[in-house]
Amino acid sequence: MPRNCSPAVFRLARWPAISEFPSLLCIGGFPPRPALSMIHLLLTETSKEDTVSSYTRLVLTLIGFVLLILLCLSVGARPIGLDGLIHGIFHFNGSANDVVVIYLRFPRVLQGLLVGAALGVGGAVIQGLTRNPLADPAVLGINGGASLALVITSTCFHGTSLAWRCPIAFVGSATALLMVYSMSTLLSAGGLSSLVILGAVVAGLTASLTTTLLLSTGHDVTNIMYWLVGSLNGSDWPNVLMVLPLILAGLALSLTLAGRLNALRLGEDVAQALGVDMTRTRAWGTLAILLLTAAAVASTGPIGFVGLLVAHIVRSVVGLDYRKVLPGSAIAGSSFLLLCDFLARTRLWVSYDEVPVGLVTACFGAPLLLFLLQRRRVYAT
Repeated sequence: MPRNCSPAVFRLARWPAISEFPSLLCIGGFPPRPALSMIHLLLTETSKEDTVSSYTRLVLTLIGFVLLILLCLSVGARPIGLDGLIHGIFHFNGSANDVVVIYLRFPRVLQGLLVGAALGVGGAVIQGLTRNPLADPAVLGINGGASLALVITSTCFHGTSLAWRCPIAFVGSATALLMVYSMSTLLSAGGLSSLVILGAVVAGLTASLTTTLLLSTGHDVTNIMYWLVGSLNGSDWPNVLMVLPLILAGLALSLTLAGRLNALRLGEDVAQALGVDMTRTRAWGTLAILLLTAAAVASTGPIGFVGLLVAHIVRSVVGLDYRKVLPGSAIAGSSFLLLCDFLARTRLWVSYDEVPVGLVTACFGAPLLLFLLQRRRVYAT
């Protein structure tokens, strides 16, 4: 058995060629659904020791996740200890510490959790749909389309009400994605690498239009420029309630696609032979991506590298099964964004008390992504 290959995957590799799957699955008139379950079983079969190790990792992850949340609630311009957090939650009396905990720290942490989960799962879903590890809402121009739409409404109509931010971002992200697919169809560039290239073209176009619009207006665009970098500063309960239903809907819809994304890893022809409706899968997957991206951009701005990086980290830990990758991406995305926000609020920066979290995700995300891609290339050779 090759090194770095699990027994289950090795047994699957010894099966007949993937191209023979459609004919094999039709022998005896058996329906394709049991075959799909059988492939799930082969991909996820583990020994008792592996199961114990998985539970141990899960418990340690949850403990670290809770400690990170407590750390983010405590750190800031006004440090608050554990007793202060407990008092603010259970014995709120309007004191300065209680107000900071309930009206500033809690909304910020909750928004970081929601947006991080949305970005992480959105990146994993779009990589599964396109079967391209470099696909990401930011790379395909979806973030840029949502940002451009919000900037247009903010500068041309002197602001956008909170209730309209998510719908406007959804329309902008959908328009950008439609442009990518339209150019792919017109240019007959259906390859996976071509899709990423066309997405980069749309992302560059939306970024240039956004910059041109901001420079041509006479308004003070400082706050907009700060938002375009991506920031959790200014998070409040109305913002949390604005994005909560959209992100929960997008996460739930993404989880229902896990089995289909597993089948799609074997190729579209095999997935169709296994009973997967590719048209519906693409439609529901696209809707989930747009919901998650629009909500994230509308609330915190376009934060980069989270969706692109998190899926690689999770797959290297839990494997390739999307029934584990998607929940893992939600937890890892939330953890990564909260950790970067914690670093953004610490006094590590020379001239600023706080920097936008988007700068921190870029500073740490870019080299970490290069390291993961390099390690993957070494394993492949």
